[in-house]
Amino acid sequence: MPPIRLQHPHHVVNTLLQFATPRAAAVIATLLVCCCASAQTTGSMVGKATDPSGAVVPGVAIKATNQATSFSREATTGVSGEYVLSLLPVGHYTITAQKEGFDPYRLSNVVVNVNENIRVDVPLGLKKVAESVSVTASSVAEVETRSATLGKVIDETKIADLPLNGRNFLNLAVLQPGVVPAMSLGSNNTPEFPGGEKSDFQVNGLRLQSNNFLLDGADNNEPFLGTAMATPSPDALEEFKILTNNYGAEFGGGGGSIVNIITKGGTNQSHGSLYEFFRNDVLDAGNFFAIKKDKLRRNQFGGTFGGAIIKDRTFFFFNYEGFRLRQGQTQIATVPSDAQRAGIFASGTVTNIDPTATALLPLIPRANVGTNEFVSSPVQVQDTDQYNVRIDHKINGKNYLSARYFLINGTNDRNFTNTLFGVSINLSNFPLQDDYRIQNLAVSDTHFFTTTFSNEFRFGFNRGRFDSAISTIVRDPASLGFNLPSTKAVHNMPLIALAGYTAFGTFNDSPSFRRENTYQIQDNLTWMHGRHSLRYGVQILKNQMDIPSSDSIGEGAFLFLPKVETATTNYLPIQDAFANFLQGQFDLFTQAGGVTTRAWRFSSYNFYFQDDLRVTPTFMLTLGLRYELPIPPTDTKNRVVAYRPGTQSTVHTNAPPGLLFVGDLGITRSTIQTDKNNFAPRVGFAWDPKGNGKMSLRGGYGIFYDRLIGLLPFQFGLDPPFDIIPSVPNFVENHVIPGSSFGDPFAGGSPFAGKTAQQVADSNIFPLFSFLQVMDPRMRTPYVQQWNLTYQYQAAKDMVLEAGYVGTKGTKLVQPVDLNTQVGSGRPLVPNFFQLSNYQTTDNSSYQGLQISANKRMDYGLTFLGSYTWSHSIDGSSIPVNFLNPSSEAIFPEDKNNLRLDRGNSAFDTRHRFVLSALYELPVLKSSSGFAHQALGNWQVNGILTWQTGFPFTVLDTSDPNLDGQPTDRPNQVGNPFGPDTRTPQKWFDAAAFVHPHLGTDGLVARNSLEGPGISNLDFSLFKNFRVSERQNVQFRAEFFNLFNHPNFDIPVSDFNSPAVGQIHDTRLPNRQLQFALKYTF
Repeated sequence: MPPIRLQHPHHVVNTLLQFATPRAAAVIATLLVCCCASAQTTGSMVGKATDPSGAVVPGVAIKATNQATSFSREATTGVSGEYVLSLLPVGHYTITAQKEGFDPYRLSNVVVNVNENIRVDVPLGLKKVAESVSVTASSVAEVETRSATLGKVIDETKIADLPLNGRNFLNLAVLQPGVVPAMSLGSNNTPEFPGGEKSDFQVNGLRLQSNNFLLDGADNNEPFLGTAMATPSPDALEEFKILTNNYGAEFGGGGGSIVNIITKGGTNQSHGSLYEFFRNDVLDAGNFFAIKKDKLRRNQFGGTFGGAIIKDRTFFFFNYEGFRLRQGQTQIATVPSDAQRAGIFASGTVTNIDPTATALLPLIPRANVGTNEFVSSPVQVQDTDQYNVRIDHKINGKNYLSARYFLINGTNDRNFTNTLFGVSINLSNFPLQDDYRIQNLAVSDTHFFTTTFSNEFRFGFNRGRFDSAISTIVRDPASLGFNLPSTKAVHNMPLIALAGYTAFGTFNDSPSFRRENTYQIQDNLTWMHGRHSLRYGVQILKNQMDIPSSDSIGEGAFLFLPKVETATTNYLPIQDAFANFLQGQFDLFTQAGGVTTRAWRFSSYNFYFQDDLRVTPTFMLTLGLRYELPIPPTDTKNRVVAYRPGTQSTVHTNAPPGLLFVGDLGITRSTIQTDKNNFAPRVGFAWDPKGNGKMSLRGGYGIFYDRLIGLLPFQFGLDPPFDIIPSVPNFVENHVIPGSSFGDPFAGGSPFAGKTAQQVADSNIFPLFSFLQVMDPRMRTPYVQQWNLTYQYQAAKDMVLEAGYVGTKGTKLVQPVDLNTQVGSGRPLVPNFFQLSNYQTTDNSSYQGLQISANKRMDYGLTFLGSYTWSHSIDGSSIPVNFLNPSSEAIFPEDKNNLRLDRGNSAFDTRHRFVLSALYELPVLKSSSGFAHQALGNWQVNGILTWQTGFPFTVLDTSDPNLDGQPTDRPNQVGNPFGPDTRTPQKWFDAAAFVHPHLGTDGLVARNSLEGPGISNLDFSLFKNFRVSERQNVQFRAEFFNLFNHPNFDIPVSDFNSPAVGQIHDTRLPNRQLQFALKYTF
């Protein structure tokens, strides 16, 4: 389905670019404040007033009053008897209606949720008595009849009461159709904070970086990875909603989903809570792979308090939560067997063991399970403290001001980590530590000029300090036999990566420091005019990402592959990476040094218009257009490079051909052109066939643009001459550097010897065999096309059934490609370059899904949400940056000249997924009183049942059989990988079903062609409430995560050359864990 693209918008865009400065941004926002309200933090209410005969009644005065704060909105029914109340803050409302000749009407406890249109029809009776007529909520319809947007609200009750492992509300996102939990990523460039990639998710076949997070309507995205930034405690949240398909034009910056989070505010009545959640390993089941039970001490404690400073006018809310974790982390590392340590392999015996290898061997523990597995369970220490405060103030009956500030400080230990070569460090004797501080501020002003014309202005600010991957153990490289000068202040041992085994040594990004600021100005206008609901708005985002220091690869990194060369006097060809390690025959050594300081700046200017048109009383048409102008990242000192083959730089005349800089002809400050063609039309319809709000048929199509995450420019801080990454490709028959050895790869000629980082940068050198990271000159903004056709039916007064077809197509998605590879002939650009990572927008994706749900709101003590998804997701790469590679995927395509070979199942493709979440207040003795009620009444049970098929994985062949110089190949398949003795942790698939392809040819096994283990899990909780008084309650909780202790395995080792190939070393979900909690509320 081709997108709708305007071909020549440049005359408009060039005018807009004149405003692309901080000063002009402020001017634009100031002008718009006066003329331009957003549906991003509110809901709306629609309905029809009728008399006893069913005829419509115009001129009825409708009023909705918030029961907690007395906030009210008014409207009058038109000639069709219909009314619309927009911009209603979430909460419970009382609806009143009055008209001469009719009884006054009153309806209480009407719930308004964020980004939802609730229908409340008003049946008026002829006037008989003076008192108002109170009715039940049976006239409330919960079917969506005004919008084609898909998504579900997770309300306060579900957030507070569902068994939430880790008490991170983002984990509740996977309750709804089309959402799957995050795949196992290899990212370690940023601390593990609560909103990070391990808490993220994929929506409708799109990458986790395609989600856009909002906190009280303000930007809440961590710009480096594109995950959530601030994650308040569940006790600080009113609700949140995930918009998963065809959302309105006011939303952008993410083609996957919009996660709209609303925090609690104060009310006229003081309210609050004190709580503690506690876990101890004494009550838990043991990890499936652990030799002994993992240690666990986990405490989450805090409180909330809110109320009125001035009744009906000024309100406050405060929350604090502390978190303390001491938890064992079981990990299985693939290590050499005792025979292999002695040099004994099936195809020969190594006798000439390198002295550096001998010195390093004690750092690799011996197997303690089987012959090649080492199991360890080091304790992870994690501490956080977070604070959240909100103030809401009614300036007058037409003007409302709100401000909210969030702060979290945290530290975290990391015992295991991935590396730049895609080989993980699974040993606990190379620990790292993270430290972070996140702040988020949102200020909004809402003004109702009339009942039909309103405006909302919002300012948002994010600040993050991330100090990550700080090594807590330092080993002098000289003591291990290395001669590796470094520009780092503290010199540690290098990284040693053995394909098919565990890596060990210093993580390649240790340490890394990052400072981030995001400024947001947003203004929106809503105008209700006849049959039209018009919305217009503008959003300006400014991002600052400063890198005060990043010592990436500063210690050096060795890669050993299971490659063989011709036998020599000192070399025995054995196709095993550890055999090459013992002989000191590395495939590659690389080391970085120089100035890594960068100050990245990137911004976005966004404008939208939308018209919700009521074509007939039963048919709504939504027409919207959004324009996004992302300004590519630039460094304040222009420390960037570009690659244009065959062109010689005039800025650095000694640079190798093709390497260009700012100041060279045609090279912009970002090295790429600004993409000015980002028009995003949206169209949708909603049809109410019966006109009573109980049934709808909805559909829509739209274009949605993604953001480029900050991890992309971060990598360009390692390019020469500012920061150099020389490498030493080591071939047995012909050393690149004469005299090079494992202990001294530069053979005494290190470019870092005796130099500081600044001196290296000032030397203006371009070493041979350099690593290079660049952005493709044809890079464009990634975009997604979304469409859906959905049927909704209100099966009962409190339950809505939904079934729909949902599709997405991602285009111009970012993927890394190593340009310096050629099948059959290695690396054509040596010796000037070794690895040339080109980030290009050449990937695409496709998703088709059937999504079914049943949503029952709370009534008779029961509420539930059941979701089923049957889908298929296809792409060529599931990550935008190779540092994010899942553990089952290669970091580059198999063949740069045939990218279609990598088109296959997405790494997060899940064919079937079913989730049922429910809360039930047991009716036992509910209506009784006295001791029996206190002892046996007020019980509640809750649960989340999850079943899904497994994520796919790729069988890899790291021996580089296609001879292109990059170990990202795949084997050929010659048999059935899932025979009768497979699908067990010891042998998930049969490696004998695969063989090496012929040398110089690509392997034919498809990417992600095998399916890993599925998920089957039940989280369950039991509550007992002790009512102290009418407004005070004490609640005791017992929560059981993975109640039946079912092991949910992760994907197996997929490197065809590993001695552990086919084995599973980890679980995706923890073993059964028990959590107790005591909570006091008033």
